[in-house]
Amino acid sequence: MLAQLQRASSWTGRVAVLAVALVGAQLHVTGAPERALADGGLALIVGSVMGLAMVAIVVARLLGRNIGLIRSDRQAIASLVFMMAVKILVARIFVP
Repeated sequence: MLAQLQRASSWTGRVAVLAVALVGAQLHVTGAPERALADGGLALIVGSVMGLAMVAIVVARLLGRNIGLIRSDRQAIASLVFMMAVKILVARIFVP
């Protein structure tokens, strides 16, 4: 399975990228977006930019395209997990 994720575009990789994105979306529905919107400022901007970048990565990988330095599904999964961690960290630190 790891060999499938290392390829440029495989069905296994597409399913894995989509699954990671859906799990990440479910982790972030605990009210942080609403609190960031009410608070405004830096947390809202950083969260929005990171969210749009995550959506761009998922859509590009589902279409089999490369985006930036992300050339495999494994790199896409690693960057999605990293971006989720950053979004959660920003929400925990900056959003009351």
